[in-house]
Amino acid sequence: MYFQTPSWDLTLFTKINMVWRNSLFDFLMPLFSSYIFLWSLAVMLLLIFLIKKDKDKVYYLLIIALSIGFCDFSTNFLKKNIGRIRPLNQLARVYYYEDGEWRQRPSDFIPTKKKGTSYPSAHSANAMTAATLAVIFWPGSRFWVWILPLAIGYSRVYLGKHFPTDVLAGWLYGLWTGGMIGIIYRAVLKKGGQK
Repeated sequence: MYFQTPSWDLTLFTKINMVWRNSLFDFLMPLFSSYIFLWSLAVMLLLIFLIKKDKDKVYYLLIIALSIGFCDFSTNFLKKNIGRIRPLNQLARVYYYEDGEWRQRPSDFIPTKKKGTSYPSAHSANAMTAATLAVIFWPGSRFWVWILPLAIGYSRVYLGKHFPTDVLAGWLYGLWTGGMIGIIYRAVLKKGGQK
């Protein structure tokens, strides 16, 4: 492992993944982490914007989609080079969701992986990139837009895929990525003489 998990990080992970469990979250958290669910939301928004013939919103949605693609690619590059092992592959008694069902590592689980792709969380980074750009493009949406990256980040810990620090790093990277793309977009607009 590239670095040791701080004790507070492990404690918070244990609370979210093993203690604060309930049947509602067992149902919802896999949805929040599902790319099919998230891209379905994006397609639904695209259809609404197309029906309303709102070209600006379609354009913004395309920029957000491309930005998510860039964020995902660069985050995965970081993950492979840092090599932190996912909690489900290093800790006993971790609950995790795989092949459509919940499972739990046994108490005598012995980790075998030497390298992993846990840090930072790409799901969290991608969601935060989208939220940051949504706030830049649609300033009136400031409150509700942050709910999605928060829910996705929590789901990644609940599903045993990431430690809280993985999620936090993903959020920070996504905030930076979305902010930089927003700054570049505005600079290009300004240079082109548009408002």
